[in-house]
Amino acid sequence: MGLSVSVILPTHDRPAQLGEAVDSIMAQTRLPDELIIIDDGKSPARPDIDRWAQRAGVRFIYEKRSKASLTASRNRGMAIATGDIIVFSEDDVTWPADYLENLVGLFQADKENLVAAIGAEVFVPGEKKINRIIFDWVAGVLGRGKWRPRRSPARYAKLPDALRGKLFPASRLSGGALSLRSASLGEFKFDESLDGYALGEDREFCYRFGQKHGIYHGPKLRVAHHIAGRANSGMYARGKMYIVDNLHIASKSVGGGAGTYLLLSYELVGMFLLYLFYSAITFKSSGAKFAAGIVAQLFRQGSRAVKGMLCGY
Repeated sequence: MGLSVSVILPTHDRPAQLGEAVDSIMAQTRLPDELIIIDDGKSPARPDIDRWAQRAGVRFIYEKRSKASLTASRNRGMAIATGDIIVFSEDDVTWPADYLENLVGLFQADKENLVAAIGAEVFVPGEKKINRIIFDWVAGVLGRGKWRPRRSPARYAKLPDALRGKLFPASRLSGGALSLRSASLGEFKFDESLDGYALGEDREFCYRFGQKHGIYHGPKLRVAHHIAGRANSGMYARGKMYIVDNLHIASKSVGGGAGTYLLLSYELVGMFLLYLFYSAITFKSSGAKFAAGIVAQLFRQGSRAVKGMLCGY
């Protein structure tokens, strides 16, 4: 008997994009067994697909939540899901028609359940691939991710021949293209203290989950992330959240030793410089706003720490 699949799709005030995301899911060559939409937007954005899903034999669940929290929405979806495989997507992500079929095939080829999570390659339509490659390479040189946990069962697992060249050990996966074997989840959940739309919540989950289970990147699996028209929105706030969430992840999920914070400091300085440079060469203000948010939050966190030492709180 084949593996059953639950798709979890959190959404927040993007009805048009949500419809496109759902269309791509319902057009799969291998349909999911259930589609769970968790809506934490200000107004209901239920797509009119329940009849379509029923005709296709897909169980459709829609739930409205009052508090905006991506991590809470994902956890609620996991609590509802009944599938052997839980597939996460987002309301601005679309899939090629064979995505789910290929993904399930990878899990089915793993007879020993060595693969607990698979992440797809995420691309932005219209973005030049060489630009992304250069950006990621420079970010790596400037310290991004150097402080991640070193323990990784995926590095030492011997995958079956059918998966060689298709899956590669990973330390983190994108939350909008993440799939999990439900039997491996146990008590693992997304950290709901990373509130709102969160930033790095997928990294935090993978850092914890990946120290116990094998997580892998499947570069031949690809999904489209449609971010056009909102890339410059809220970048200052994102820069501040970048600091808050990374400090939280370092202390709660990685261990928070002196080496961790040294490497994290290297990354924070590196990202500040990278986004300033990006803003300068592209003549776009988004990078400068992100860098300004980094500085503002670091100053705030530093001031708070100094007051704590001097005043005892």
